[in-house]
Amino acid sequence: PAAVAAAGLRVADRLDTRPRHSRVRETADPLHAARAAEVTSLWRLTAV
Repeated sequence: PAAVAAAGLRVADRLDTRPRHSRVRETADPLHAARAAEVTSLWRLTAV
């Protein structure tokens, strides 16, 4: 990403995970589709 490079950083690694809590499996929940599609990312940055 350009903002990362502009800050003098680079992406060293990225870890993605999907939700594993019980609400993800509740198909009757109005937010089911959003929760099932959710991805949380941890970006590890290092100085250039």
